[in-house]
Amino acid sequence: MTVTVDLPEDAFARLHAEAKRRGVSIDLVIAELTSVLPPDPLPGKPTLSFIGLGSSASGRFALASIPSARLAACATGCGKRGGNLR
Repeated sequence: MTVTVDLPEDAFARLHAEAKRRGVSIDLVIAELTSVLPPDPLPGKPTLSFIGLGSSASGRFALASIPSARLAACATGCGKRGGNLR
């Protein structure tokens, strides 16, 4: 697959130097770097990882402000990556 990426010069220089050091192409270095990325969550399993990222002076939890009907709808599948709780 062909992909065009606009990188800062220093990032490209690091990739180029690493590829040269290993005696491989930049493509291979990038492919190897992607192998250490965390895996995608299981398809159809919604995650609510964004909840609780902020702080609240009121002491309320963000999850408490989402109506349970919306949470139930999301749990039954409102998108591949967790859906939209609005």
